[in-house]
Amino acid sequence: MAGVVERGISADPVVTMGNGVRTAWVADPDGNRIQVGQPPDR
Repeated sequence: MAGVVERGISADPVVTMGNGVRTAWVADPDGNRIQVGQPPDR
């Protein structure tokens, strides 16, 4: 997420869910919020 923030895109902190999935919300220049996620390591 650091690369996203360096480009001036607003991002919420990364949250790790109980099942190991990591998620965060980002906002595009128009203010649309997008959730991104990463599955847990195997």
